[in-house]
Amino acid sequence: MPSESSAWDVAPPAYNLKEFKRQLFQVLAMLLFLKFTKGYGILVYIPIAITAAASAHRQVAMLFSVYLFCTMYVNTTPAIFSRSGMFLIVVRFIFLIFFLVLSSKASGKKWPLALRPVSLLLMYLVFQAGASMTGWAPLVSESKIVLMAVFILAGASACSIGAAGEVDVDKIRATVLVCAFFFIVVSLLLYPFPGISRSMDMTALNVYFAHLSEAEKLQRLQEMAGLYNGVSFHSQSLGSTAAVLFSFVLADYVFNIRRKAKLYYVIMLCAPVVVYMTGSRTAMGSLLFAVVFCAFLSQGAKTAPGSKKAWIMSVVMGFSVLALVLFAAAPGFKQRVVDFSMKYGKDKQFDVDEMLSTRMGKIEQSMYYFRQSPIIGNGFQVSKSMQESKFDSLAQLASAPIEKGFMPAFVLEEGGIIGAALMLAFVLALYSAAKKNGCYCFLATMSTFLVSNFGEGTFFSVTATGGVCWAACFSALMVDIGRQKQLSHQVY
Repeated sequence: MPSESSAWDVAPPAYNLKEFKRQLFQVLAMLLFLKFTKGYGILVYIPIAITAAASAHRQVAMLFSVYLFCTMYVNTTPAIFSRSGMFLIVVRFIFLIFFLVLSSKASGKKWPLALRPVSLLLMYLVFQAGASMTGWAPLVSESKIVLMAVFILAGASACSIGAAGEVDVDKIRATVLVCAFFFIVVSLLLYPFPGISRSMDMTALNVYFAHLSEAEKLQRLQEMAGLYNGVSFHSQSLGSTAAVLFSFVLADYVFNIRRKAKLYYVIMLCAPVVVYMTGSRTAMGSLLFAVVFCAFLSQGAKTAPGSKKAWIMSVVMGFSVLALVLFAAAPGFKQRVVDFSMKYGKDKQFDVDEMLSTRMGKIEQSMYYFRQSPIIGNGFQVSKSMQESKFDSLAQLASAPIEKGFMPAFVLEEGGIIGAALMLAFVLALYSAAKKNGCYCFLATMSTFLVSNFGEGTFFSVTATGGVCWAACFSALMVDIGRQKQLSHQVY
């Protein structure tokens, strides 16, 4: 086994800046194309995927880039490019094509060791497919289960091909860096343009909440007024996405990148600012968790040099001391922290019960419905209100989002005791496998994603915020696999 110093010596010297610029240009060009075609330009990815099906494995990195970018476009605010409900149908169809292409290329290849616990997640989906038949909205649940399975299997297939050494890791890394730059840095740059950066208006509601009544849409509009959404369609989505992408960038820098990387510094410095602007306490907590967790992982990681271990610990300690000093000596700073924690409550007094009140209602509701069906739950990713809803079109059925918060509570509500047991086994097995196999970037990214779901339920929303986060996790695993291959020169 290579020593810590020798392991670092063979690390990739730096990220591929040229590839990053090339992909960033492609994304900006695609956004312009989508704007002029009102979203239907996304159809160009269908022939690309079909053509790639007959091409060599070197196209897998390109396919995975499109896979991630499609999730990015779905989460982009309609103020950048307008789209109809049919846009979501087309994206789902593209994911199906990617699944078929990537799974065919991955035929006969083993899943990476760190990813094999995902089989428990697939078992959970199989269980839900049966249990949801008696749930609140079976048709909605079954369609979401199929979508989730297709999305996860497409990403897992790409990782399997990467484990066989047939994926360009530099291109995968550049793809996630483009995504992080877009959601974090570009969102910050759009601050002077509130028509985009604060565009959570009826246009977004008509696309993502098409099944709601006009009165319900108006209520959602009032709740979202003035919140900062940057390039995303919702401030909460931007916050969670920024936190998870930040964790990837930080972990990749600490465990994989050897030289100084200015792009990484820019993204990491901008992320806390963007998260603060969204007003999302969940996202801020997830971001802070990412920093502390990476610092914890780095202390026992052979792929992190002593200088990086000291660097991240200095960051954690330095910001902790600075925060304590400012909190004690600067009343203005203290008030800002209280305002942020209390969601700018009128009384301006810090109160734990009041701070948690925005989540306790959903938790109590989930537990109430769990007690009504404690064994198999009430159906995958549906709510009680959907039991009476009528979906007049396929677009409305596909864009039937729900708002759930605390993950343990909504997993119990949806899957009962059996589903919760499968999910707990999945999380524990995933952590153990990733830690054992030294997949630190994957572990940090996935852990931050899971932590973010303790406030915003996005884990199963693969064509919304969860899609970007899942794709970032798969990318992190492929980056880790590339790292492991450089060290061992063995088939992973």
